[in-house]
Amino acid sequence: MTVAATATQPNLNLRDLRLVAFVVMFLLSWIGVDPFPNLTPDALLEADKAASLLNLFAYLLIGGGAIAIAFSIRPEAFRAGLQSFALPLLGWLIVSVITSSDPGLSLRRLTLTIIVMGMAIAVTILPLNLRQFARLLSAIALVILALCFAGGLLIPHLAIHQATDFPEPNLAGDWRGIYSHKNIAASIMVMFIFTGILTIRAGERWLGIAVIVLSLVFMFLAAGKTALAMLVPTLLLSVVVVKTRSTVLRAVIAIVPVLLINLATIGSVAWPEVGNINKMFLPDASFTGRTDIWDFALTKVRERPVFGFGFSAFWQTSATMFGGKGDKEAAEAIDADIVTLADHAHNAYLDVALTTGVPGLILTILWLIVQPLRDINRARNNGASPALLLYFVQIWLFCINFACLESLFYHRTDPVWFMLLIAVFGITALTHYKVRA
Repeated sequence: MTVAATATQPNLNLRDLRLVAFVVMFLLSWIGVDPFPNLTPDALLEADKAASLLNLFAYLLIGGGAIAIAFSIRPEAFRAGLQSFALPLLGWLIVSVITSSDPGLSLRRLTLTIIVMGMAIAVTILPLNLRQFARLLSAIALVILALCFAGGLLIPHLAIHQATDFPEPNLAGDWRGIYSHKNIAASIMVMFIFTGILTIRAGERWLGIAVIVLSLVFMFLAAGKTALAMLVPTLLLSVVVVKTRSTVLRAVIAIVPVLLINLATIGSVAWPEVGNINKMFLPDASFTGRTDIWDFALTKVRERPVFGFGFSAFWQTSATMFGGKGDKEAAEAIDADIVTLADHAHNAYLDVALTTGVPGLILTILWLIVQPLRDINRARNNGASPALLLYFVQIWLFCINFACLESLFYHRTDPVWFMLLIAVFGITALTHYKVRA
């Protein structure tokens, strides 16, 4: 893409290799190693054992290869991507591994997370120009959309939620395509819509329109209410964020929605007054049972506020299943649904505090929210492509708000997390490099 735009034109073999690496990275991230997962309890148990090792191997092989190719093209891009808050944050994440309640698990998951971060930086290096970047992304999106629609028509028991699904049989009838949950599918459709808009602005009108229309249709089939509700505000706010010249105003526009959503959700647990207001205006003030999880998670944050329970080492471990005490009495004291079902806090900010402590949360906010806010002005002053900057800002705004209801930060191979990383590293890259159309 972009950051390689001013580099010397590579020879044909390297050109082909870098584009293949780009496509394979997105196929791995957006499709994964286990598409159309069977969500019955027995099948999930068997698949989890096999997919864990396969996932690590695939990302080591494909991600490592793509990173090596990108690094050979422009090594300084990696230094730019890891500037400012990213390196101190990585240092703290290593501390959270050392102090983890399960250091081995934390180390494995941090290793995979670092590989995915490297892949996201590579994405900003491998394509040759903006039009190629948009065209490749839209082509890959169409492949995935075709798989999702074909799955719903040909193998509906694996592409549409069923009453036998674990752990949410109430989602029966909602399309999920190749993904494990309709919320993931819906949020990916939002990413595709942003990609379609970029593709239109890059000169590929009909390709972009096709991606947008098909993505909207699938989002409705998935009943992705949260993703759909955030789509239009994100499109409007992103334009204002990019165009405004006031750093303070930009910060207010970007951060206030995040604060308000967190106040309405986690705040309803922390402050009873907020919970009472929710009961007056919301049909389900428990946010489909999430308030129990938030209450439990906040209690645990208070137990280990500095180091947390360890990087990605809390849910579905002894800390969750037995309250960190390993006895029957502690297990019975925790809500049964949390013990048996919860694998995240349904809030990325809360999960980061839970696993890496309050310092980890502060560093994460500095990296994922403050740094992009600062870099948007720098990118614009550097002559960044308006279409590409808007694309990255759209993804960034959607993700930091979506994170108030879903735990996507550091979620290793989650495709939405991968897109957020691309947006953050991409905005930073645009402060250093210019873009060829």
